[in-house]
Amino acid sequence: MQVLAIQKAVAEQAHIIHAILEDARQRLAARNIAQWQIPFDSSFIQSALARGEFFIATIDNRFAGVFRLLWSDTEIWGEATDSAFVHTLAVHRDFLGQGLGYRLLNWCETFAAQCDRRYLCLDCASFNSALRNYYTNYGFTFRGEKTFKTFHVALFEKTLQQVS
Repeated sequence: MQVLAIQKAVAEQAHIIHAILEDARQRLAARNIAQWQIPFDSSFIQSALARGEFFIATIDNRFAGVFRLLWSDTEIWGEATDSAFVHTLAVHRDFLGQGLGYRLLNWCETFAAQCDRRYLCLDCASFNSALRNYYTNYGFTFRGEKTFKTFHVALFEKTLQQVS
């Protein structure tokens, strides 16, 4: 059994985060999916690391995926204080097709519930039907669409099981 470990990322892992995100962005672009339209730059990653947003997943001590978990997202979701927000989730190419994305979302659910959040929220490009189906199949509820700057996003939310 593969052992999954998830930890808050540190600044020294910025190059690993960048490599995983850029590879995922390029794989999507090769399939004409502009989920992430511009390359990730180091200042974005460094700023998010400084805010403590990035988490990094390893499987058997190999880097397997990354995501950001935020406690507020006013630009897209407004003043939702009872939610956690997943962004920038990407799986390393060596772990594609193994259910890792769902395992990362499950970890986010558990962690957010432990932090007394009622909902887990995320968004994706509104035209990305494959990702929309992925989130719906996982159990997220579609909550509408919104224009963020010049980018149209589909909003998804999942009610969390509260930890006793």
